[in-house]
Amino acid sequence: IDPILVLQKLKKEGFELKLIMFGDGSQRKKLKNYCFKNGIDNHVIFAGNVDQITLSKIIPYASLVLSPHTGRALVEVGLGRVPVVAYDIDWQSELIIHEETGELVPYRDLEKFFSSAKKILNKNSYSKLLSTNLRRLCINLFDPNKTIEEEVKIYENL
Repeated sequence: IDPILVLQKLKKEGFELKLIMFGDGSQRKKLKNYCFKNGIDNHVIFAGNVDQITLSKIIPYASLVLSPHTGRALVEVGLGRVPVVAYDIDWQSELIIHEETGELVPYRDLEKFFSSAKKILNKNSYSKLLSTNLRRLCINLFDPNKTIEEEVKIYENL
């Protein structure tokens, strides 16, 4: 629900945005009902499960990604060169370094989640810096040749 709540606040401040939510979680019906009851159902797209090719074509067009707990998709977002606001939960802090590769905020701190989103949307140069740095980090961390090379070194040391 947190990205939807952030969207509501951004809309109240005059931002014209759409939120696309991917996946088919157990809360989908509840979230759709919330959007309908709060008059934002025309601004939230529940895309469901989509394949990797479709995701790779959509992600680069996003202005921002709100990541309450994205999982591996956070790497795809980074490779798509999109700025991210993420909660400091699970392994997200390994990719999202606050004010370097994105905005990392305490888990469930909705005010910081919102203010970080607003900051990125209002500052184009900051947005580009974060997204470029995140892409560079993802390429370096997940380069298949580099990964194989590191695995070989580990086995050689054994």
